Amino acid sequence: MPERSFILNGRRVTVDIEDDVRMLWVLRDVLGVTGPKYGCGINV
Repeated sequence: MPERSFILNGRRVTVDIEDDVRMLWVLRDVLGVTGPKYGCGINV
């Protein structure tokens, strides 16, 4: 799996995720961040 790094709430986070996993699922399911919510699901 590719390793991805980004800044989350002021700290660097690195996760191993597939390219087709949406950022929302990484935040909620992998990192346990519950603030972000799923919208209507339309890619606008």
